Amino acid sequence: MEPEKNIEISEDGIREFFSEGGPIASMFEQFEHRQEQIDMATLIHRCYQQSRHAVIEAGTGVGKSFAYLVPALFQSLKDRAPVVVSTHTIALQEQLLNKDLPFLKKVMPFEFTATIVKGRGNYVCLRKMNRALQAMPVLFASDESEELEKIVKWARGTSDGTLSDLDFQPNQSVWQEVSAESGNCLAKDSPHYAECHWQKSRQRIWGANLLIVNHALLFTDLAIRENAAGILPVYKHLVIDEAHTAEEVAASHLGIRISLFRVKIVLGRLYNKDKHKGLLTAIPGVDLKLCERVHRTKEAAEKFFFRVHLEMQTEQQKPDGDDGAVVLRFREPLFKDQTIVQSLQQIYSDIQKMKDRLHPEEVETRMEIQARASAINELAKDFETWCSQVEPGFVYWAEGKFTSRSSFCVLNAAPISVAEILREKLFDKLKSVVMTSATLATKKDDFEYFSNRIGVPDPECLQLGSPFDYKKNVTIYVPTSMPVPEGFSKTRRGELSEYDSLTAKHILKFVKKSGGGAFVLFTSYYQLRLMAETLKRELETEGMNVLVHGSGMPRSKMIGSFKANPRSVLFGTDSFWQGVDVRGDALRMVIIVKLPFQVPTHPLVEAKIEHIELQGKSSFTHYSLPEAIMKLRQGFGRLIRTKTDKGEVVILDRRVLVKGYGRSFLGALPQCTVNTDPQV
Repeated sequence: MEPEKNIEISEDGIREFFSEGGPIASMFEQFEHRQEQIDMATLIHRCYQQSRHAVIEAGTGVGKSFAYLVPALFQSLKDRAPVVVSTHTIALQEQLLNKDLPFLKKVMPFEFTATIVKGRGNYVCLRKMNRALQAMPVLFASDESEELEKIVKWARGTSDGTLSDLDFQPNQSVWQEVSAESGNCLAKDSPHYAECHWQKSRQRIWGANLLIVNHALLFTDLAIRENAAGILPVYKHLVIDEAHTAEEVAASHLGIRISLFRVKIVLGRLYNKDKHKGLLTAIPGVDLKLCERVHRTKEAAEKFFFRVHLEMQTEQQKPDGDDGAVVLRFREPLFKDQTIVQSLQQIYSDIQKMKDRLHPEEVETRMEIQARASAINELAKDFETWCSQVEPGFVYWAEGKFTSRSSFCVLNAAPISVAEILREKLFDKLKSVVMTSATLATKKDDFEYFSNRIGVPDPECLQLGSPFDYKKNVTIYVPTSMPVPEGFSKTRRGELSEYDSLTAKHILKFVKKSGGGAFVLFTSYYQLRLMAETLKRELETEGMNVLVHGSGMPRSKMIGSFKANPRSVLFGTDSFWQGVDVRGDALRMVIIVKLPFQVPTHPLVEAKIEHIELQGKSSFTHYSLPEAIMKLRQGFGRLIRTKTDKGEVVILDRRVLVKGYGRSFLGALPQCTVNTDPQV
């Protein structure tokens, strides 16, 4: 990064940049002066100068991306170092890279570069690909060989070299044989160095002013940085957009996740007895006992996961999450048998010895073996952690889905609180972290809940309302004819309970009122299926396009179908409460069936509740209620995405009216017309 000149900007200069006579206004024919945007940009600039962290809630329509991009670019120029911007969704990354930043290139007083950062495993390695092609008979079955040939053909023409540019989803066992990986790279000694997509991406990264990443990569980088080279170059300033998701993503990527699929992939890359494929079959004179040990370890893992499966079946579990998976918490080590761990450690030791016996000139084979050894070692450590439960402050659980059509089981471990970890690894090490979202406060100017959960020390806080006229454009309906929610169970004859019947009746009535264009948001996957089964036929008779989350259609295609048909009704669970942007008349109504309190029996939620109660605090006041308020605000936020959007929000849960805490929910929403007529 070598700018021609060092251009600094003052706080007044930031205000001028966003003013009616500033550079941005000169490029917009219908420029709208937004004081909220100026306030946000100046606070960020001030935090950069004072090395402070910031928590900023910016309502929809503020223009927050420009508000943080402009100060970030000036700071990057000043520091001659990159500023990192992290988002949760691909949609926001695409907006930044394809819309916002190209526009700013026209108005900034200096040239700058920005690039998206993807993990190494997203890139094809041309050296590995050619090696895999040569060893295809011993590495792949016939169907896998066909995929490899497709990848080879694609690699000859791709300018990107990443999975997102590939027009099909390859089998993971094939992709791992051709993808770039740490410890298996010749770098400048590679004959493909000049054309290597990964190396080109690193060159762009090291020369860029702005690095766009997703939260998953950001927290993965934090997790590995202490023990290995980071994915990102050194940086001192970070912007976390869509920051309301940061805690959940951080917990996931600072923990562990083991699936039987992962075990089979890691071991299968060494040796697959059923197909008689794998790296060991390509090495002359390999010890057959090692091949047999790999196979026996795979069988032991299958038995291990089957034992977990049986343990889960003995417990009374309820569906949880978007896909109806069941969960079971393990409060103490259930399986003290360390056979799998010991077997993996022995395999690691054996293949390290095998590598050391190779001739020094067999560089590529040695690297291939080392890469597989590293994966084996990492898997052994994760199994040991999960089986022994030695990691302090972690919760351990399994989740699975077991049907006649498909089944899976995953072992999880995650920190109960990420606050201390992030304070140590992130906030104490960076000069400035700016966290922003449309929903971070639980009530007016109250960021204490978010700040404590995420671990940010003494941040500058700012709450900016939306410039949209919610009072004029949105009506909230809370029909008092609905009873307070009760259990969602069917009778023995398969008939709906009285509560479920009333819920279905109200959903049907309001969807007919809007003529479609409606999101129906649920907190329970079971209730979603129940209502979809009950209403689908009648809605389709009314000419509605009924879309049901979890029915097999990809989320992106579901949203596309919804936008294309003005009489669409989408039944959605967790992931449709946030990160979905449907603008204009396509979305005219959002129905919130039940206040979004988290399922208290989910292991991670349960552990957080216990942690708070042990501190002598009310888990409802300090966790359950603020979490539900934040989630409700997210669901509400799906409706109004532009200044001209209009519509209705229906809350089929009159606890917002009759419970003492109900006022907290309505008080956290923008001021709207509220209709509580029982006849609506």
